[in-house]
Amino acid sequence: MHIFISYAKVDTQPLALRIRDALRAVNGLTAWMDESLESGEDWAVQIQDEIDRCDLMLVLMSPDVNRATEPRSFVLREIHYAQDNRKTILPILAQKTKIPVQLAGIQFVDLTQNQADGIEGLVENVCRRVGVLSPAEIKRQAEEAERQRVAEIHRQSVEAEQKRQAQIAAQRQAEENERRRQAQIDAQRRADEVARQQQNAQTAPSIPVMQPRPNAPQSWDKQYSEGSSAAYQAKVSAAGPRKSSEALPLLAGGAVLAALIIVVIVGVLLSGVLGGDDENNNANDGLGRYEATFGDDQLVTFEDSTDGNKSICSYHNITLSNDAVGKWLNISAESWDGAHSDKVTPVFMRSNVGKFQKNEVIQEGEIDLIDHPWQVNRAGNYVLCLLVSKDNYDGKKFTDFSAWIDVTLTSSN
Repeated sequence: MHIFISYAKVDTQPLALRIRDALRAVNGLTAWMDESLESGEDWAVQIQDEIDRCDLMLVLMSPDVNRATEPRSFVLREIHYAQDNRKTILPILAQKTKIPVQLAGIQFVDLTQNQADGIEGLVENVCRRVGVLSPAEIKRQAEEAERQRVAEIHRQSVEAEQKRQAQIAAQRQAEENERRRQAQIDAQRRADEVARQQQNAQTAPSIPVMQPRPNAPQSWDKQYSEGSSAAYQAKVSAAGPRKSSEALPLLAGGAVLAALIIVVIVGVLLSGVLGGDDENNNANDGLGRYEATFGDDQLVTFEDSTDGNKSICSYHNITLSNDAVGKWLNISAESWDGAHSDKVTPVFMRSNVGKFQKNEVIQEGEIDLIDHPWQVNRAGNYVLCLLVSKDNYDGKKFTDFSAWIDVTLTSSN
């Protein structure tokens, strides 16, 4: 956007130069003022050309603009020419003076109180009028982006702590459930032991107890006892060997214990198979294993500045700390499913203040992704994008596409 500055050299040239330099410092603005041209036909033509191509005209009002002596100020002619060509005019009160009749009724900017603050506000006013971001607005946007980044980091840390606390609670609950289960097993084992003892007591044969006859001679009592013992042993031998009732409960208890051990081992193995490795997908650093699809809402549109073509990116955020510098980042695809997987291009790039920087692409590969590691040389935020052209995405939807991505960090390649 081009700005024309109209002023009286006699009393406002230094201020006009400061305003011109402040405007030229803004990206997207150019400013022009008459500095060295001499009066004459070429001089008037140059001024007319600059007014013709300007988007906004600034008029610095000062006493010399309103001088009554001849020749009258050329600023009045510039105002008249700009109004005839329907140019937007922003009056600026540079010094206390009357408002020229040509500018009566137009709201002006007063710089007579504080020129330094007034010039900064004037630059922001001009940027707002012509649709260009002022330095103050750029700073505000950067501060807001930083505030949102810090808030997002805090949110992620809170979620991570909540997840950790939930895992601790789940672990404690699992330990308590195991303790209760073991207590039930022990109680059942004791109950089985009591039942076994009662069963043994009921099934054991009754053995008569031989009492010595009163006043019997000692030799007779000893003979009778030995004879009874021999008779009992003969009876037992005739009846045959009796199976121990203790063997069955012991075998049953061992079988139950072995079955429990097998169940625990199978449960651990199945938990690894059925659960998969996808639980690291929500880690703060983005490392681990995750499934990338084009069926979710995590899509970003890129537009190529050269040919205007647009691409759709299904992205995954990766954060590398200072501890990762010097290590090797490995990114690989375990499997690719989908009829249109040949249309997908993996791109690994930097991310800054919540925005992707396609001009900082680190690696870009075919469908086999990155087949060799990348050594980290700078900590920060990165993005792994799976790119397809927007035409292909709109035409084929990629609803049947998915890929398992493994992101790991190792100390050597």
